[in-house]
Amino acid sequence: MDRLLSGLFAMSLSESQLSQPHSISPSLSRSLRHLQHRAVAAQRRKPTLSRCCHSLTATQPDHIHTGDVFRKKTCLLVIAHPDDESMFFTPTINYLTSRGHNVHILCLSTGNADGMGRIRKNELFKACGILKIPLKQVEILDHPELQDGFGKVWNHLLIAEVVGDSIKSHTIDLVLTFDSYGVSGHCNHRDVHFGIRKLLLDSQQRSFEAWELVSTSILRKYSGPVDIWLSSYLARCNSREEVVCLINEHPVKSFSAMAQHMSQWVQEAVCFFFKLHLREHT
Repeated sequence: MDRLLSGLFAMSLSESQLSQPHSISPSLSRSLRHLQHRAVAAQRRKPTLSRCCHSLTATQPDHIHTGDVFRKKTCLLVIAHPDDESMFFTPTINYLTSRGHNVHILCLSTGNADGMGRIRKNELFKACGILKIPLKQVEILDHPELQDGFGKVWNHLLIAEVVGDSIKSHTIDLVLTFDSYGVSGHCNHRDVHFGIRKLLLDSQQRSFEAWELVSTSILRKYSGPVDIWLSSYLARCNSREEVVCLINEHPVKSFSAMAQHMSQWVQEAVCFFFKLHLREHT
């Protein structure tokens, strides 16, 4: 579990090549970090984009992972592009849906950087069908100031407003999103994180929890079962922040969901062969 997990829990990648929005390999485990525990330190410092993380609750978080006797939560996963839900958050989604929590998805763009926004919207709906998320609980925006692209800077205030409205309209208990690195380093992922941070800082409400997906290094991303052990160990050893690690209980479902984003698999293959062609001719 990462700062809202790499799936429900974690975010802190350092590989620049991972800033590509899609590495076609859903992770086996994810880590999430509760934003509340970073708020105390942030309030004692001059607020900066890297420190001003604030929890909306003054009490200890009502964990989603503590036992079988708990109130079912209404959760909002905030992502930047269609396929983020399958690429990064399926361990978390599978965990929540299998335990009866109600999951909503707010996707802040159609992923139209290559003119494939309509196709990618349909792919997201198909993936959500496999992940057992009702389509009426999936909202995809196409706002002129929130367009997909590496050079596109998203307005944090606008993101805060949009997410705040969604929280109110659906009576959300728990919000999940990227951490400050954004797992892959994509600028849109990072802007989503900072937009929600702004909401947490500015909001007068104290009615929902916020978790971020923790980014990991490229070595850990592709180390398979080794990272399951490492993530679990680090989560147990972290005494400063609230961190949880989720194992992907339904990996076949995760791969099936990612397979719905065929436009991105094709795009990755084209990029790979193009790079290979360049190497052969240099």
